[in-house]
Amino acid sequence: MTKSINQILLVSLSNIGDVVLTFPVLDILRRDFPDAGLTVMAGPKARALLADNPCFTFLSYDKHSSWAEKACSIRKLRRKKIDLAVDLRNTLIPYLAGAKRKTSLFLRRRDNRHMRFQHLDRLRSVYLYSSESSQKFAVDLFGGRVNRLPQEIRRGHYIVAAPGAADHRKRLSPRCFAGLCDHIVERHRKDVVLIGDVSDEEIGEEVLNAMQHKGYNLCGQTTLLESASLMAGAGLVLTNDSAPMHLASYLDIPVIAFFGPTSPVKYGPWSGKSLTVTPQGAGTDVWRPGASLNGISCDAIIERCAAFCQEVLTHGS
Repeated sequence: MTKSINQILLVSLSNIGDVVLTFPVLDILRRDFPDAGLTVMAGPKARALLADNPCFTFLSYDKHSSWAEKACSIRKLRRKKIDLAVDLRNTLIPYLAGAKRKTSLFLRRRDNRHMRFQHLDRLRSVYLYSSESSQKFAVDLFGGRVNRLPQEIRRGHYIVAAPGAADHRKRLSPRCFAGLCDHIVERHRKDVVLIGDVSDEEIGEEVLNAMQHKGYNLCGQTTLLESASLMAGAGLVLTNDSAPMHLASYLDIPVIAFFGPTSPVKYGPWSGKSLTVTPQGAGTDVWRPGASLNGISCDAIIERCAAFCQEVLTHGS
């Protein structure tokens, strides 16, 4: 069948974190159909993550756009003469695009499995494309040629903290983030670098102001790919249930993830080394639906994370 597949369509998702969870699908498609043209259709938010990747064509699809705009996107797909369509949104798009082979519209989801398994089993190869500009950013950052971080910060000698999240119920309080960061600075001599988008600048400053030790706030100063380059050199990532958690998981960086209302069974971190912290305790087996991070104490956060931090940060500290 491989020889008859010349054009592939992958209908991906909208939110950044959800899109990262579909990267294993890209891995498999590129592995099994290396000579085929590939088009990835995803929501507008994914443009910053996917648009410059030379391995496929990115096509933005906004479900809130007009019928005329949607029809234009469908016409573009029909002109490609799609041989295989893999639809992770479960829509009519592959049918409207005239795909010769397509995933079923009636596939059943298994709610008790992690979403990455529901898309496809994860492969170890990394599909996250690092553009020349993001690679240069990492080189300049750790070579002291940009002023966003001091020159003494080195790869593996810092941790990344991502205190933001689109839903406020998913956010650990800035005070608790600060307390855990201070613990890591004191016990493991690691620098702390905060990341996030422009909307996270304020919460990043709140974390820094609550810390007793110095940290560095890059919220709103890096692109998604630059943030990924930054995480790739970190010893640990602290994050709420958000896009940085999925990026760190895909890059196989140790992760501590804080989960409130969302199921960590379906959406939790999937790095080789990870810890999920819920209001009820540490681990996915104690999570309860609709939980909030607001009531969890900072001392409890440090207590639940201390042993994991010791395990992953001892080497090279």
